[in-house]
Amino acid sequence: MYTEETIKTAIQFSRLWGIAETLEEIPIKNAEDITQMLLEWTLEFAKQGKQKQDIVKFFLEKKETYRNKE
Repeated sequence: MYTEETIKTAIQFSRLWGIAETLEEIPIKNAEDITQMLLEWTLEFAKQGKQKQDIVKFFLEKKETYRNKE
């Protein structure tokens, strides 16, 4: 089961992904792959605990890594 904080983070990442898809050319994946990727990012972000960085900065770093991989 996921915590409320984890669910809120996943929603924020989903919204950021939608914005990025609209504004940028991002390699397209199917919905299940994107969902899995965003869940992995969410869990990684949650594990940072008190050391958490800004969620937008974290997202942008992950997105750039994803773009460079594809």
